[in-house]
Amino acid sequence: TWRWSIALRKGSSRTAAASNTLTTRTRASTVLSESGERNDVPFKAIRLAALSLIGCKARGAIQAWGGGIGIISRGLVQIYNAHVAITTAEIVPVQDEWYVATIYGGGIFVANAFTSILDSSIEACEVISTSRALDQTVGGGGVYATDASTRLKNVNVTSCAARLEVTPGALGSYGGLGAVGGGVFLWSGFGLFENGVLLSKSQVIGRRTVFDGLAAPLSPPNQLYVYGVVGTLIWLLPTFSGRWLPSVYQCSEFREPCLKQQGRNCNVSGQPILSDPGCPRDPKYGLSMDGKYVSLGVSGAYDAETLPYLCNAGCYGNLTKPMKQNTGTCTGLCPAGNYCPTPGTVDPIICPAGSWCPEGSILPRVCDAGYFSNQTGNSKRDQCDPCPPGFYCQISSSYPSPCDAAFGTATATRAGRPPASGRAPRDTTVRPGRQTRTSGPVRPTRTGTRLVRVTSPTASLAL
Repeated sequence: TWRWSIALRKGSSRTAAASNTLTTRTRASTVLSESGERNDVPFKAIRLAALSLIGCKARGAIQAWGGGIGIISRGLVQIYNAHVAITTAEIVPVQDEWYVATIYGGGIFVANAFTSILDSSIEACEVISTSRALDQTVGGGGVYATDASTRLKNVNVTSCAARLEVTPGALGSYGGLGAVGGGVFLWSGFGLFENGVLLSKSQVIGRRTVFDGLAAPLSPPNQLYVYGVVGTLIWLLPTFSGRWLPSVYQCSEFREPCLKQQGRNCNVSGQPILSDPGCPRDPKYGLSMDGKYVSLGVSGAYDAETLPYLCNAGCYGNLTKPMKQNTGTCTGLCPAGNYCPTPGTVDPIICPAGSWCPEGSILPRVCDAGYFSNQTGNSKRDQCDPCPPGFYCQISSSYPSPCDAAFGTATATRAGRPPASGRAPRDTTVRPGRQTRTSGPVRPTRTGTRLVRVTSPTASLAL
């Protein structure tokens, strides 16, 4: 099932392709101007809104792209409030053997356009090849963009995949990359990822080439593949709490310096702006990164469970300041008296009673046997108190437990520690007909020398 609403401006056309895949192609159209003259003008904009595409497929013998949405254009395209799920771009086997096969964009395919994808989700979309072609590229399980400026904001790409079911015989010989970009594949152009972009749980299945021409079997989690130069991917900060991005810096406006021959009347603010690959500027589209913090992506595969990356275990990230999201330590090490058990912890957890947590703790450290603590938030080992006489304390005790009268307190009070491994004290009760062994010499302990009464009125045990 699918529904859509579309707004087209003059100079564009829309066609719905087979298999319920929404395909949009734009071209120059001949229209009449207000003066009645004929003009060939390019299209202005396409907007797809309130889309729900589920279970759609695009299939072909040597090419397939855009399982959910396919866009080829030369202007502005906006996809807003879209839900694309379980869509597929698939190459099927044919009798003849081809040299090259390409499959792109299981969810969304974009080419040649300045495209914005906003407030949308792409879930469980795939690109799949079972072709016997010698060389193949299978990429962009969720989103594929080529020769395009692609902007994502508040977009979730999850559980997508790029599958190469058959190992090609000449992988890489004709420029094929194999299986790449389980979640998103950016090929040339540039991608701008703004607030609220999350890539997770996507993977590649099969083989892929590396830049030295070798092929390696891989099936890693893979959220993103960037094919291009530095600056192809720009990630705008801040990002989600509990996450971070590498190579963060603040964009500034750079202008050509004044030359000597320009004299003192030269105004630097009026000089031409220098290009900065990490801080794109395009007045035509209202694009400027001046003063903002960005993370530059590099070429290659991002084999991670999720992007942006999760803060390290033992650290926390409750701040969304860009310079607190530029390393895996995020806001900082978990504060003393707290622990941060999982990657991506936002708020530290207070250390429970019966334990202590130094700075950077992943898990609480328990009080030793013979010690206890009924306080939470301990940060040092010596905050665990010795077990008092007449009680025993097992590992991680928050309160002492009273000794049974039949066993006395001999073992429990020895240096304030319980029996090893929590075993019960030896029974020293004198019974009729049983000869009692005399104890050895009295030895002082850390808790002092004392007599401990047992149940028999005729015997005692000296400590």
